[in-house]
Amino acid sequence: MNRQKLFLLILVVLLVSAIVYAYLRTPQQKSVERLKYVHGAPAEGKNGETAKVEAKKLNLELLDRPLPRFTGFKRNIFWLAAAETKKKLPPPPPPPSPSTATTTATATAAFSVPCDNGDGKIYIPWLSQERQQEDHFSA
Repeated sequence: MNRQKLFLLILVVLLVSAIVYAYLRTPQQKSVERLKYVHGAPAEGKNGETAKVEAKKLNLELLDRPLPRFTGFKRNIFWLAAAETKKKLPPPPPPPSPSTATTTATATAAFSVPCDNGDGKIYIPWLSQERQQEDHFSA
């Protein structure tokens, strides 16, 4: 028997033993003859007295008094976010002067159509000459 089959046999035996163990260890449902607490019975207090229930009374006087401020927290849970110091960003670059703006616009316009040879037609390198003439690519 080669190693792979032996390893597979060991794993199968282990799986079967795990399944048998899980089946034998499942809890069994038990039953009692008489319930300790009967459904619908009033609950007993600390001294053995049953609690008095006043279902019809609504305490509206609780709404008249102001609510106190909450002072229960002791720690700042956002301390990590508060501890991070804000990085000071460098100031933005100054706007270009008018003489620089015209040269930049001219350079951008010349760069926006790199395949323009000056005669008003756009040359697309990946199309053949016949296809360009058929499609009449022009600016």
